Amino acid sequence: MSELERFRREAWGLQRVLFRIRLLEEPDLSLVFTAREREMERALSLLGDAPGNLLVNGLFGVGKTAFLRMLLRNLRECYGEQVLCVSECLDGEDADLPTTILRGLAHALRDEDAEAKAIDDLLAGVELTTQLTDKATGGGELNIGIFKGGGGGETSATESRVRKLVPSAPYQARQLIERAVARSPQRRLVVAVDDLDKRDPQTVRVNLSAARTTLHNHPCSFIFTGHPLSVLRDAYSSLGGIFDDQLELKALAHDQRRQLMINYLEAGRQRGALDPQHGLFPFTEDAAQAIMQHSFGLPRVLNVICYHVLSEAAELRLPQIDRQALSHCWQRAGSRLRRAARGDVRSLLEVVSEQSEGLDPLHASDEAFDRLSVSLGVDTTESLLNRLHAFLQHPESLIVGIEREGRSLFLPQPLLQPLPPSEGETQTEKKDTPE
Repeated sequence: MSELERFRREAWGLQRVLFRIRLLEEPDLSLVFTAREREMERALSLLGDAPGNLLVNGLFGVGKTAFLRMLLRNLRECYGEQVLCVSECLDGEDADLPTTILRGLAHALRDEDAEAKAIDDLLAGVELTTQLTDKATGGGELNIGIFKGGGGGETSATESRVRKLVPSAPYQARQLIERAVARSPQRRLVVAVDDLDKRDPQTVRVNLSAARTTLHNHPCSFIFTGHPLSVLRDAYSSLGGIFDDQLELKALAHDQRRQLMINYLEAGRQRGALDPQHGLFPFTEDAAQAIMQHSFGLPRVLNVICYHVLSEAAELRLPQIDRQALSHCWQRAGSRLRRAARGDVRSLLEVVSEQSEGLDPLHASDEAFDRLSVSLGVDTTESLLNRLHAFLQHPESLIVGIEREGRSLFLPQPLLQPLPPSEGETQTEKKDTPE
């Protein structure tokens, strides 16, 4: 046990610090998850009544991935073996949505479908031989796996190299779905794809259009997560008919942020301690209030703040984190983050920090573009949006995206700014909390 671990246990009663930069694994996630009961009930109702497609959208860091994982967990608990949940992440710059769906289905069905096993082995990196021309759909050649070309496809042998993209992925995914339902007509099939927001808006639009035939007219439910910032909102709404429902996860209200902090701390408490602390300890109430008020209601931002403040406080061996100690730890954490930032991030932060209300990419000044063009090669609104989206994808992004009065604004991570005086925090709370 390290000295820091020993201090946290003896001084704070914390066996584990669950505030993390990245998402918690089960079962810890279920211990801290909170404040989404209404949204969860609505999602379960949609998916339980009949096959339907759901878009879960919200700001970066609002908890979409956590919600998705808990939703799939609840579906499994409700329906047991009557539901097959497939979960994938749209990762990598060259990953496309149809291939991502095919990859998830193939892995989930490999034990009951020979062709699914062949696809799964292929996409996992096993070289196989054969190619398929999907004449029925005009899907082009597939020269990376062994597939049975039902419905007009023909096969022939060839040596090949593994690719990440499968040209006929929509056709193959439909085949897997239809055979899975034919084998088990009573079983629900749910496919979830996370992180559509890791792609630029134009790519999201193209991906959804390419997957349209896969997403319609099949006894399968699809769930996607994405964010509503700027032009992506138009991308989702313009592709009418893809989603049966759109569920927006809003920023957490103040009392919900407080409960989230308590959940994280209580889940990490040392069990069996003689005099265990409870609630917000080691934070005092006023220190916790300051953190809540400057987190923009985003669980990821709150997590990052608490993680770094607790790290600094442990190094300083502070028995309790009051408002004065918080300000000191806040400053230390911000200095560390700035020093560690890459040059391109620092350049963007300089421009973002100069905007008191936050940077609005749709109304950025010519001066801002001149500076960003030199440092980042950004010279258009679209390229600026793409770069901001790319920065936001990092779990510990030094930039935060919020919505205010219908505008998408980007601000520095709160730790990078001095902690305002306590007497001004009530006003800050009203300003920073989206309605």
